[in-house]
Amino acid sequence: MRIVIIWHMHQPMYGVTTNGNSRRYHMPWVFVHGIREYFDMAEMARRCQARVTFNLVPSLLLQLEEYASNRANDIWLRHYLKPAEELSEQERTFIKRNFFSVNPENFIKPYPEFAALWQRRTSVFSVQDYRDLQMWWLLSQISAFHHREDARIKKLVAKGQGFTEQDKIELYGIAVEIIRRTLEIYLELARNNVVEVSTSPFFHPILPLLIDSSVARVSMPDAPMPETVFLHPEDADWHVREALDFMGKRGYRISGMWPSEGSVSEETIKLLSRNSIRWAATDEGILKLSGRDDPHRPYNFSGVRLFFRDHGLSDAIGFVYQKWPPEKAVLDFIHHLEGIRKAKSDSAVVTIILDGENPWPGYPEGGLDFLRLLYSQLSERFELVTPSDILSEDVEELERLHPGSWIRSDFSMWIGHPTKNRAWELLTKVREDFGDLSSVDAPDSGEFMAAEGSDWFWWYGDSSNIYGRLFDLLFREHLKAAFSLRGRQPPEYLDNPIVDESAPRVFRPYGQIRPRIDGKISGYFEWLYAGSIDFTRDEIGTMMIGEPLLSGVKFGFDENGNLYLMVEGADRMDRVLKGRQLRITIDDGTVLEISADSARAIKARREAELKFSAQKVLEVMVPHEVLSDGQEHRLKFELIENGRPIEEHPVSGWFNITSEVDNWAV
Repeated sequence: MRIVIIWHMHQPMYGVTTNGNSRRYHMPWVFVHGIREYFDMAEMARRCQARVTFNLVPSLLLQLEEYASNRANDIWLRHYLKPAEELSEQERTFIKRNFFSVNPENFIKPYPEFAALWQRRTSVFSVQDYRDLQMWWLLSQISAFHHREDARIKKLVAKGQGFTEQDKIELYGIAVEIIRRTLEIYLELARNNVVEVSTSPFFHPILPLLIDSSVARVSMPDAPMPETVFLHPEDADWHVREALDFMGKRGYRISGMWPSEGSVSEETIKLLSRNSIRWAATDEGILKLSGRDDPHRPYNFSGVRLFFRDHGLSDAIGFVYQKWPPEKAVLDFIHHLEGIRKAKSDSAVVTIILDGENPWPGYPEGGLDFLRLLYSQLSERFELVTPSDILSEDVEELERLHPGSWIRSDFSMWIGHPTKNRAWELLTKVREDFGDLSSVDAPDSGEFMAAEGSDWFWWYGDSSNIYGRLFDLLFREHLKAAFSLRGRQPPEYLDNPIVDESAPRVFRPYGQIRPRIDGKISGYFEWLYAGSIDFTRDEIGTMMIGEPLLSGVKFGFDENGNLYLMVEGADRMDRVLKGRQLRITIDDGTVLEISADSARAIKARREAELKFSAQKVLEVMVPHEVLSDGQEHRLKFELIENGRPIEEHPVSGWFNITSEVDNWAV
């Protein structure tokens, strides 16, 4: 049986052109993934000689090149490189607020000195504390291979504290060295035919929505849509052509493409065919809605070979196996593959597609042990191939292709929400005002096209994203830069945030949920359909010192009317609740009292124990018998310490939640 693995390597264009070709970077994710996951994934494939496919998005490679040549003006790196004794109060605040923003389990706790800083993060820091924090932010995120094998990194880790400015400079030099090697190794692997390299549209847009945004109505007939239709197939063609040209100039021979987010439509595949793309991939849900039910083989549509992602196996690597011992995880994965082989014979082709960088911060030591064992077992028991290896085989033709993406087989992550729709309306207006677009070599065109990327629309409407306002700013900054680079004054309407700060902070659920009550997010889809309540814009109605301890709530109902709540905090919720109590008041008089070791509902002097777990997050199930009849409920949250509330959400009034779902998004 053949196994196709496609690792999708992508970041949006965080750099905004300010003058000439200089870009200002507001977020460091290209850099920090570049010094760890992007390198480690390629190096593991090299060591294992694993016949896999890396899907490299041009917007990612372009940014890695700028970091490798020290041309990226990154705000985070400026804060890292500045001598600690010269930091202003504002810069110290930035560092304290942002340099702990890594996975605590795998990037902080393994290092006692970093963990000690983290525990004292609400206290006053000395100059040396700030220097050590600068150092640990970068040191903890260096390649897992380098942590195991590089004597320079081992020496710095052993030092642990009392770092010098020279230590910081040395570490930064190692980081840039890793990024340069990252760019080299992918090309070496492709040229030596160890791996296949595919690509995506240049700035990672949702191609079907660029071609004609009204195509979303096919899979989302009841969703609210933008008042204007974005209808620019020439932009979609630009992203495809420029991606192929960009990759070709860097020595890659491209045969296949992962359309951004696996988003396809019939017109999208025809566009790829016209640009000589021989294969593409999307999710198995698209195949089922296209009238076929066997995703474990490729099909043809409009001259393009289509591979369909095995949803369950791909998500197991991405979201489930992180907490499992590597041996158990790989054994489980192989067991499922053997089941497919038994049911469908050796002729089956199982396609695994997922992000190549995002899962590994959740794995101990970057997932190196899991990946090494996985590649070994796959090579021993099956045949690892790339899509291009099997293009010559005869396959069935698809008569039609359902428009949608890898998420819910529709486009609801990018359109259909009021805030997402406002972004599309703004983009349509700017597109009309801006006029002709030419080549990516023209900075003004490139800036506009960067705003067509999928990520900005993904985050609109997500109240849990702490960088939501910054994503909104970057989206509009790209559009403003396009005008400025063309010598035109940016329209004033681009100064207005798309995120409405006065809008309700409660978002309805997308569907019914039934999460496991274990105090952790066991999988990506466990709370995906939940509604959410945003605490981040709340003003704390107390004299609490430091950052708020509660950040927000996800909620949803199952088919029996039971309510599920997942409370998130600035720290693990078992620590937030240590010596404290969370009191949730429902407007019918019911009170939920939750501590680190007990949870109960009190209603009309009657008490009932609640199923709950407080670990990384707090998860609670409230039986429908505890709730009053009806779909609407009003809630208030208080964090109690020494008998008095130290946080109140909301400060006044109630949060209104409903069990009614946005059915179009299911």
